[in-house]
Amino acid sequence: MALEIKRNELLKNHSTFRIGGEAKYFVVVKSKEELIEAVNFAKEKNLPYFIFGGGSNMLYRDKGFEGVAIKSQISNLKSQNCVIESGSGVLLSKLINFSIENNLTGLEWGIGIPGTVGGGIAGNCGAYGHSIYEKVESITVLDEAGKIKKYLKNECGFGYRESRFKNSENKEIILEIEFKLEKGDKEESRGIIRNISSKRSGKIPPYPSAGSI
Repeated sequence: MALEIKRNELLKNHSTFRIGGEAKYFVVVKSKEELIEAVNFAKEKNLPYFIFGGGSNMLYRDKGFEGVAIKSQISNLKSQNCVIESGSGVLLSKLINFSIENNLTGLEWGIGIPGTVGGGIAGNCGAYGHSIYEKVESITVLDEAGKIKKYLKNECGFGYRESRFKNSENKEIILEIEFKLEKGDKEESRGIIRNISSKRSGKIPPYPSAGSI
């Protein structure tokens, strides 16, 4: 197996709360193919598994996890016209900066929100009157049977801090997201970011947290 699968990895090292015991198995995946391989490993071992990204909205148990913890770092980013294709493991801050560098606007409100794009989609993260679903075009997932599916925005059950992917009974894994943005101006976008960063600076605690609580 090409994947590097670790034993007894401390989950506190992968959480912004800095809390959590050991995962029996731990693996970082950087592509769709590696994620499928990691899930198959868990199924072959007949072990539970869970997928996470930045660990900024996760609180792990001190007794750990008797299964496979799979950390998504699927980090492809591609821009064409006004559409950005993002891997689920891309940091939200990186996506925002990428959009600005490509003269696109619509995601500036999210600057300062920790975590990855996949986690942001699952929880429909938001701030300052906006939510991430607003700019979603489509979402590609891996279903429980190992098949890849694509959903349009209106099929994803988005609500306030909700989506179909947040439901614990839904075993679909977010792989990629397409965002439809608008043409923008770099300097104008950077000005918006400076303003939002200034507002947020006094709200984020300087201690291990989820960014806000």
